[in-house]
Amino acid sequence: MEIEVHKDEKIAKLIFTIMGLLIVVLLIEVIYLNISYQKRIGENLTKSMVTPTEYYLSDVIPSITVSPSPTMIPSQFPTTQFPTIPQQAEKQKNLIKEYFIAFGTGTGQNTDWTDVQGLQAVINFDNYSDIKEVFFESSVTVPTGNEWVSVRLYNKTDQHPVWNSEVFMKDSSTPYLASSPVS
Repeated sequence: MEIEVHKDEKIAKLIFTIMGLLIVVLLIEVIYLNISYQKRIGENLTKSMVTPTEYYLSDVIPSITVSPSPTMIPSQFPTTQFPTIPQQAEKQKNLIKEYFIAFGTGTGQNTDWTDVQGLQAVINFDNYSDIKEVFFESSVTVPTGNEWVSVRLYNKTDQHPVWNSEVFMKDSSTPYLASSPVS
């Protein structure tokens, strides 16, 4: 009887050892699959969100085209001619014009300044008249809400950050950031 119990204990130990090894192997496989899945998702996000695009002013602001002159259509009502006021042309000169130049979208997780691929614009200031102020506006998110984010413009021609363009956010309360006037 004692031999039989001893034999059953050996079989039970063997079964538990095999089951333990199977659990360890399955756990390692699940970890491997999870890591490879996360890498694949990260690559897909990077490909879909960060596409290198160069924006030119002609893409953002279409050129003005002259429309055909209107033709006169006979009408049963008499037409009234209003005199033009010279002051109206003066008022139009003083209108505030605002231009928006889109840079695109991108993501990053760094502790130092890096370029975000896909966020680039070529701006020819000769296409704008009487520029008084330029602002840098950015919309950012922090997924966890526990970190902070800082963004700024960088002039690749001069190899220098654009003065006063740096903006930062310590919490995720306001995703919209605007700089002081950029110089």
